[in-house]
Amino acid sequence: MSHPQNDQILESIYERFDICKKTVEKISFYFILDENKNHMESKGKIFWDSKLDVELALLDIVYKQLEEMPQP
Repeated sequence: MSHPQNDQILESIYERFDICKKTVEKISFYFILDENKNHMESKGKIFWDSKLDVELALLDIVYKQLEEMPQP
């Protein structure tokens, strides 16, 4: 079971990012931008072929940032 405070923290981290889609000559790819419009990397990648893959990558980024936060 999740803790409401952790859920709020995860949501606040998640909201700092945007999933974007770019199509070039009928080829589409997805990427993640942070609040400063920098490309984000997950597992050595900055572009993904599917929306599901980019969403999983974003979750990975969010959980890593949660782990890096100082504990109270």
